[in-house]
Amino acid sequence: RFDVPSPEERKAARAALDEIIRAYETGDIGLIQARLDPAMIGYQRFIDGMRRDSTSLKQIRLHLFEANVTAGPDVAMIQAAWEKRFFGVADFTPGLFTGRSTFLMHRAKDGWRMAAVSGDNPFSSESGVLATLTVMPSARWHTSMRRHIPRQHRIGRSRPCRIAKRHDRGLHQPG
Repeated sequence: RFDVPSPEERKAARAALDEIIRAYETGDIGLIQARLDPAMIGYQRFIDGMRRDSTSLKQIRLHLFEANVTAGPDVAMIQAAWEKRFFGVADFTPGLFTGRSTFLMHRAKDGWRMAAVSGDNPFSSESGVLATLTVMPSARWHTSMRRHIPRQHRIGRSRPCRIAKRHDRGLHQPG
């Protein structure tokens, strides 16, 4: 039996994400660590980047727009557009980043925790890329799409195509 989450659960997941965002804006790294899933891919890099942001950026404001929350019994996915404004400490130059992200929240015993961020990472001005994950719907899609990719561009092809060889030897004459 699948339990349909209540609207309160969706609100609780969104409130947990908002709490992480407010902690990021104020530089409260301890609260962020408490609200991140320790099994998150790129966890330490994520924390280190936030520490660098808290020393090199000031007056950080991160606003989410068009947030859509989809929740299950113990997991929630929040898709949103975002805008991040800040001032650089070195020369007080204003900065503006925008993007779209998906935040994966996991319910733990003590509340909702952030388990992953995909798309544009609003926390990445100093933290870089956490990881690149690609999910494909099925192997059948992969094989059907393979025939639309020219042979010379397929991954795993170690030798150049025949036309390139002929061109290198001066045998290929444009047509």
